[in-house]
Amino acid sequence: MNYQVFLPSPELAPYIRLYWSLSSDQAYIHHAMADACAEMIFHLDGQFEEILPGNLFSRSPLTGLIGPAQQARRFRIENGFQIFGVYLYPFSIPLIFDLPAAALTDEMPPLEDILHKNHRHLVEQIMLAGRHEERIAIMNRFFMERLQRKQHDDLPVFGAIRQIIQQKGLVDIQDLFKSGYLSNRQFERQFKKFAGLPAKKLARIARFQAATAMYGQDIQLTEMAYSLGYYDQSHFIHDFKSFSGVLPKDYFAGNTAASDWRE
Repeated sequence: MNYQVFLPSPELAPYIRLYWSLSSDQAYIHHAMADACAEMIFHLDGQFEEILPGNLFSRSPLTGLIGPAQQARRFRIENGFQIFGVYLYPFSIPLIFDLPAAALTDEMPPLEDILHKNHRHLVEQIMLAGRHEERIAIMNRFFMERLQRKQHDDLPVFGAIRQIIQQKGLVDIQDLFKSGYLSNRQFERQFKKFAGLPAKKLARIARFQAATAMYGQDIQLTEMAYSLGYYDQSHFIHDFKSFSGVLPKDYFAGNTAASDWRE
């Protein structure tokens, strides 16, 4: 398994968290978990299919836009593959694609349905590029053109969303509301439009993601729970199971498919 991460250009860093690639020459089951952010996916080689209840399978789009996710999903591929992806802050969805983030929550539409006539040209460029550095340059131009075409202010809610994600959910939501100079109801409405989720749910998912990032560390679950702001281990276990589909003790022991790519 080969996983690589690349940073965006400085002017895009407020909107794009990172570019990434994942490749393997073997069959693979991917256990996707809850995520506060969005992703663009390009299958450069191979094509995954989602594992559904009842031993059913659904072919994943070759190119797709994945919205913020509240639950786990599983995907499989029976041969080698190569994927190029873009990891975006959720408020980049309305700014770049002119869609409310909430419209894509727990959804994974084909990129063609989002970009329409602009889809083919972008995908051809990405597929024909010989190196990831070329793909990153292509995506940088694409994002800059989209952002410049749609003039926007850096709303207080953008900073609130960034703060929750970057501080791993360990923030006072009421303080964020106050900093936006809006009523709680107005701010929450804006928040869900640009984040795709209510503020408290986004913070819970950000804390969960911070927990998964501790994989491989020598730390007890109780200590981990307290370090992430949980009052007791039972609430931590509940959130972890809800957002990952597996128990934390199994995940951190490396006994689940969700742990595989971290090995």
